[in-house]
Amino acid sequence: MRRKLLGLVLLACCAGWLLVPAAGAGGAEKVALAVNGEAFQKAAAYLLQDTTMLAVRDYARLAGASVSQPAADQLVIEENGQILRLKMGETVAYLGDRRIDLPRAPYTSGGQVFIPLRAVAEAFGYTVRWQGSERGVALERQELRQGLTAMELLARSGQATAEYNTYEMQGELSYKITPPAGEQQDQELPGQLEMKSRMVSSYQQKPLAVYTRQVVQRPAGLPEQVMPQEMTVESYMTGDYLYFKLPEGGWLKQKNPLPADFWAQQQDIQSNPLKAMQQMREFGILPSYENDAVINGQEYYVVTTSIDTTRFKEGLEKTKLQLMDLLLSAQKEPETQSERAAGVSEVQQMLEKMSFDYTYTVYINKQTLLGEIMDLDLQMEMPLPREGSAAAPASASPVLHMQMSGRFNLDQFGQPFTPPDVSGAKEMN
Repeated sequence: MRRKLLGLVLLACCAGWLLVPAAGAGGAEKVALAVNGEAFQKAAAYLLQDTTMLAVRDYARLAGASVSQPAADQLVIEENGQILRLKMGETVAYLGDRRIDLPRAPYTSGGQVFIPLRAVAEAFGYTVRWQGSERGVALERQELRQGLTAMELLARSGQATAEYNTYEMQGELSYKITPPAGEQQDQELPGQLEMKSRMVSSYQQKPLAVYTRQVVQRPAGLPEQVMPQEMTVESYMTGDYLYFKLPEGGWLKQKNPLPADFWAQQQDIQSNPLKAMQQMREFGILPSYENDAVINGQEYYVVTTSIDTTRFKEGLEKTKLQLMDLLLSAQKEPETQSERAAGVSEVQQMLEKMSFDYTYTVYINKQTLLGEIMDLDLQMEMPLPREGSAAAPASASPVLHMQMSGRFNLDQFGQPFTPPDVSGAKEMN
């Protein structure tokens, strides 16, 4: 049981790209949403008696705006120095001193605040068109920095990073994990596990090498016999091998399941802005500008990205399955290929049923165009297989809930890469 729960903690630490969808507004027609020609499929947008209502958190993401509620009945949306003030239940808003009449008042549903999309978007300079044949809304606004759209700047920043052969990323992540109810009862665990981890990753472009060391602190309330005070997990990847070091053993290795051509293609995409933008579109990545920022005296462009979860999951499915196969191999030590195949099939079913929400914000140095700071905000709900109940319906499956947030700093551009000593690594069976 200890290894099983420890496996859940490791799974949560390795699931950084996974998250939870927004709740809807019951009884209203769902509306498709496109921003500058790109589908924004995960948005909670609904048609309520001829008015499109959008969850304010989704508007903040697509527009790069900041949202606050100074009081329960007040809502403030700020973008590029402009401030729009709304009141719950009232059809009048103010952009600075300018009065704006709303077709419908903001309201709360399913734990989210909804706003009238057209009135708010037009107040901030969007052109809004209703597409009746598609039952959708199209928003258009060209916001530029150095003559570049947010997607173009993000791609150009990737190109600037690729010009350096090495860099380092370090930061701290905060997790909130709600184990399945059965695990809580069996282990006498608290209802929610809160923990922090420190992570340092070193990257080398050519030849490919990535070394990551993550130190996870034991959550308060978790028994010492389940997890030590600190747990260190290391991984190392080259073009030929994947290496993984769990807390209780030495280095393990297996052949890198992804061919060298795949990694060469990814490096080519990163160094080519046009290809990078095409990949972002394919993966459902929708960047937008936030207000510029100054941090420690350095000026930054700020680009926030929202993810179309369906397209993102499709694009990453193969890679995730291979990574999860590696994790299963390290934890379960399957004796046969058929057992491993069954484990991968289990993981595939979990990935199909999971729901997630994922945004990240990149702070791009105005002089170098290097992305030097990255903020992550992730949420996930993932059904887990029920042991001994293969025929149990999906609704009976235990569910792992996780929230994760953190900030990473990118530096050491062009500095020497130091790999770990994996000379004694053992082959995985």
